[in-house]
Amino acid sequence: NVQTHFLEQYPREIAIDIDEGKTIIVFNGQVVVDEPNVVLMLNGRYATAGKRAVCGIHENPINPIRIKPLSNNCIIDYKALDFMIWYFIKNINVRSYECGVFKKPSLKITLCAPINAVESIKQILANPPKKIEIEELKIVDERTSIKLGLR
Repeated sequence: NVQTHFLEQYPREIAIDIDEGKTIIVFNGQVVVDEPNVVLMLNGRYATAGKRAVCGIHENPINPIRIKPLSNNCIIDYKALDFMIWYFIKNINVRSYECGVFKKPSLKITLCAPINAVESIKQILANPPKKIEIEELKIVDERTSIKLGLR
């Protein structure tokens, strides 16, 4: 079946590992995001995140501000972290194909985060953008992931 084959190429499960310095996202068995935890603000608005924020890749940057949303494994800027997480997820090709049309993805997310940030990140993921739906969310804190041998 062509549709089944297509869907197998675009699974909906992603694993996210957020620590103080960087975020890694695994999708379809491959690392698709390995980016520093940095957000770039231009003119009071979040513009980009990760390597693009570090390099400041933007046309005519006016008043650039770089923000590190996590410090000492604690969230220091909730809104910047919210922007960064969804920026990284939206930049992964997670489209679903059904009945001949693309539809918004329904994702299964497993997330590993610093224990001090777990509750806040749960709140961020509880409010996805309109184009993304979360079917299932599992969150494992760093201590548990180390005990399980995941880190």
